[in-house]
Amino acid sequence: MSSIWFWLAYVLAIAITRGLLFALLPKPYFSEEAEWTTLAVAHGVVSFVGLHWNRGSPFWDDQGEHVGHTVWEQIDNGTPWTPTHKFLLVVPVLLFLVSMHFTHYDVAHLAVNIATLAVLIVPKLPEMHEMRFFGINAGPSVEVEQ
Repeated sequence: MSSIWFWLAYVLAIAITRGLLFALLPKPYFSEEAEWTTLAVAHGVVSFVGLHWNRGSPFWDDQGEHVGHTVWEQIDNGTPWTPTHKFLLVVPVLLFLVSMHFTHYDVAHLAVNIATLAVLIVPKLPEMHEMRFFGINAGPSVEVEQ
């Protein structure tokens, strides 16, 4: 994830999704404001599930070392404020600002976009590392036999 090519692909995927939303959503029912809010919420859902909900490692050879960690907690071995962490923190903020500009700061869209942004930013803070609120997504503890 620390590769510049990943970062470029990530931004390109957001741009392609925006283009698809513009092309596929019916215009009488979805305004430009709704399209931008839909993009922000869709990005928020995919990003939250992909980075902050899924636990474990995609690799079989880690000997269960990361079974209790989310993908976010595994990036750069949990070291906070690395360039990758900063990039993945800045993207939702920029998407929020752009979507707010195109929604003309409408109160309904603002509420949805702020809620989405909060759900994405709070788990990324270093203070939230390995925190599980009310046991949500804590999962069963796995004991490694020695």
